[in-house]
Amino acid sequence: MTVRPDVIRRDAVVPSAFRRRSTPVARMIPGGSAEARALYPTLHWEKNDSAHPHLNWTAFPLDILVVERVKAPAQFFVDDPDYPRVAHTYHLIRGSCVVCDRAGSIMNVFLTSADVPSLEAVATQARSALACARDDLKPRTSFAVGGDYTRDPLYRKKMANMQMRMTGTIWNDGLQTYTVPSAAWGGMYFTQYFRRRPGSDLTRFALPYVGIYNVEAAVVPAIADARRTLLTSARLPCAFPGLPCHLMPATQVGISEDFSVKTHADSCISAVTETIFWANRGVRGARFAVTSLEICFDIGTRPCILFQKGNEMHGTVPGPRGSCGLVLISKRNTLQQFERGAYTDRTHP
Repeated sequence: MTVRPDVIRRDAVVPSAFRRRSTPVARMIPGGSAEARALYPTLHWEKNDSAHPHLNWTAFPLDILVVERVKAPAQFFVDDPDYPRVAHTYHLIRGSCVVCDRAGSIMNVFLTSADVPSLEAVATQARSALACARDDLKPRTSFAVGGDYTRDPLYRKKMANMQMRMTGTIWNDGLQTYTVPSAAWGGMYFTQYFRRRPGSDLTRFALPYVGIYNVEAAVVPAIADARRTLLTSARLPCAFPGLPCHLMPATQVGISEDFSVKTHADSCISAVTETIFWANRGVRGARFAVTSLEICFDIGTRPCILFQKGNEMHGTVPGPRGSCGLVLISKRNTLQQFERGAYTDRTHP
């Protein structure tokens, strides 16, 4: 199974021009104001040394929210009743903005379809991809467990209590890197593609992810450049066989339905974000919490995209149903452990 690049190039959504429809709320510096224009050149992603702009503020003059990181961020399992209660006390962000600290270090960039209308078309493609996932992929049975059962003494306990760690359904595609418990191969990292149903429509599934990466390249070019550089430097194949890597250079993608997860930090590599898109319209009460900053994003009202700094404590708050989320991930283990052509390279046919 391979992607048809001609169809991808024809049908992938290109970001539309930014049009300000959302109104800055209290504590935000209005986008395009003199104060914002003075701050834009200082904004940066930590550990990202790309020469590309860290935020394309000339095309996307976003409102700015300056925050301070809390020393001991709250952590919750999904079955903790305090999770939604506490999350709903956080500062709620409904409109497009950039979140940073006083030094200009970016933690989040958030855009909604109110300001970038083309996100509506990505959402339509995402819902189509969700139907593909239900038919063609195997749902995950675990989340936020560390992923290394040959080394983690708590792995079995975590797996036995998965109802505390996630609810809903999530599917992954692309490249996965894993270790094996066998003494003969313990310590070796294998990389292969996730399995999918023979004959499935990989082009239809891949479309929204290319559109999401197009948004990433337009809004946060330094993140898109670092993601592409990391993949090519590691000599990894594309997450979707047959797709040129520059069109979507994440190592792995995910798609979820009715999903919530315990608070956690990510396994994505430094210099790139976890880029999350929600294909929601009128999903009441859907929230994504960043507990280390004590803020929440409205991910239910309309389609939206979030560029999330991975090491901030965050999670999708339990509660609403009908939500659909997609994610681009550049997995640290895959990028660091892959060796093309080695015995552990299982990406070839």
